[in-house]
Amino acid sequence: AVNPTFVADVRGEYQAQLVVNDGTRDSDPDFVTVKTEGLPGLNCGDLLSRSIDAAAQQELFTFEGQTGDMVSLALVSSGFTARATVFAPSGIEVTVFDANRQPEITLPESGTYTVQVNANNLVGTGDYSLGLECILPTAPVELALSCGDLETRTIDAAGQQELFTFEGQT
Repeated sequence: AVNPTFVADVRGEYQAQLVVNDGTRDSDPDFVTVKTEGLPGLNCGDLLSRSIDAAAQQELFTFEGQTGDMVSLALVSSGFTARATVFAPSGIEVTVFDANRQPEITLPESGTYTVQVNANNLVGTGDYSLGLECILPTAPVELALSCGDLETRTIDAAGQQELFTFEGQT
């Protein structure tokens, strides 16, 4: 059985036409209209779990940032090696990294950033998780540490991050 897919990665209205052929003749066309509200958004502290199910598939996500903000993106995958490419609001490529990395990125401009996730070889498939943490300005943190504190926490999911703060002097 044929199972075509389509990812509406740009906000707007799409119209699809379906024609079925039984080996001798085509059916009358049938149409469906799909309206999209835009790409899935990432917020500070989010961890999204998704999958790449077909060769050349890519998924897009957005997040908001200001010039000089510092964010950390975590990407982990299983069954294949996922790759993330981060684009600034102007469309310039900010960074590219493969799964099982967690780069810290200083944002070069203000606006809506786009993260593209795909297989690094464009043919692999499998599950992946993408997480966003905001380092500057500081996202809400779980706990402020003091000298001598010992904190025990659990990481429950691949790509999960925990942020803690502490005071210091130079």
